[in-house]
Amino acid sequence: NKMPELYTGWFNDQIAKQASTAVAKAVSAGKKKIEVQFPPVPNVEEAKFGTPLNQKFGKTIVSGDLGFKGGYKPGSEISRNLIAYANIYWAKKIAGAARGGPLGGPACVLSSEQVNFKSISKYGDLSRKGSVGS
Repeated sequence: NKMPELYTGWFNDQIAKQASTAVAKAVSAGKKKIEVQFPPVPNVEEAKFGTPLNQKFGKTIVSGDLGFKGGYKPGSEISRNLIAYANIYWAKKIAGAARGGPLGGPACVLSSEQVNFKSISKYGDLSRKGSVGS
């Protein structure tokens, strides 16, 4: 028997598929307040140090999917704030699951973390416009 690979879910869309399925089911059940939680990067506790796995995730997944201007390089905006940009990446991956329900349209993404939205060129189903529900 082969030992399961712990971090492949961040790289092969497994986490995105599971989260999207959960959100879609919640939306179809009429839920309007939905919270999905999981570590946004592999080895999240090591993200400040920038482990090789964090760097790989930032370079190959987050930067490319968001169309980050300038890409992922040591010392770049995205490498210094990987968790913040990873949260935007996951919001983008999961947003499509909420489109068919009462929430409709693009999902508005908010961040309390330092994020330069002008550096992102691929928003997908995300929007920077809209109202925040209470």
